[in-house]
Amino acid sequence: MFRIPVAGGHAVVIVHRNCADDHGVDHLVTHRDRHGAHPVEEASVTWSGLVRVADSPDPSAEGVQDQAARLLLLRPRLGGHALPDDAAGALATP
Repeated sequence: MFRIPVAGGHAVVIVHRNCADDHGVDHLVTHRDRHGAHPVEEASVTWSGLVRVADSPDPSAEGVQDQAARLLLLRPRLGGHALPDDAAGALATP
């Protein structure tokens, strides 16, 4: 499980399920002031949306803070969206 805290109290929680009868990855959205978690809709997100989440950590919350790690963890949510030409620079290691 990975927790990606976002400014404003939200977080994306990535749960990797590896049971024999139940395997896959769930992306959930939580908020520190609310109970429960809500699944991220099946619709994929855009590159700009991914970058916005990756670039807005909440240093006061526990979880993945590194921008590059956050971007790579969220990358599967792009679905069928094509990467823009400048995406390689964001995904490359400095």
